[in-house]
Amino acid sequence: MATIELYSEDSYLKECSANIVSIQDRFVVCDQTIFYPGGGGQPCDRGVIKQGDETYNILTVKKIDGEIIHELERPFQDINQTVDMQIDWSWRFQNMQYHTLLHVISGYLYQQYNALATSSQIEKEHARLELSFSPEVMEEIPFDYLEQSIKKVLAHPHNVYTKTISRTEAEQKEGGIKTVIN
Repeated sequence: MATIELYSEDSYLKECSANIVSIQDRFVVCDQTIFYPGGGGQPCDRGVIKQGDETYNILTVKKIDGEIIHELERPFQDINQTVDMQIDWSWRFQNMQYHTLLHVISGYLYQQYNALATSSQIEKEHARLELSFSPEVMEEIPFDYLEQSIKKVLAHPHNVYTKTISRTEAEQKEGGIKTVIN
């Protein structure tokens, strides 16, 4: 049974209740979750799951075969009781900001230099973006000018929204940024 991914419907959702589907030692699968399991260079969410008077810290969250698996610091006491999930909001929001920033930077460099993102990684206090430029363009890029140009782009407010589309639609979308790998 696939876990309902509430985070993909509302990334601002900070808490929810869920039913336990399965438990294996400290690994718990629920019918739904607000915890993003990580992927694409973005780390998994942090937070807690509460059951009754007990609070369990989440160590990691992973998605395997459609199920979101929450690794807890210790096993649950009661498999039949519902749980309350709470996101570490400051961690989630920081990752959302880094994620958006990487899209803005890669979008700017794609528009200006046809650069393609090859890799990105969000860490605790910084984010990394790797890009592929064509050899002939590399000689023309005024790297000392790039930082100021990107700061100017970021100084203006932008509306940010998410939309899920199929891979086929994304590949055919005019002006859509494509990555090197997929």
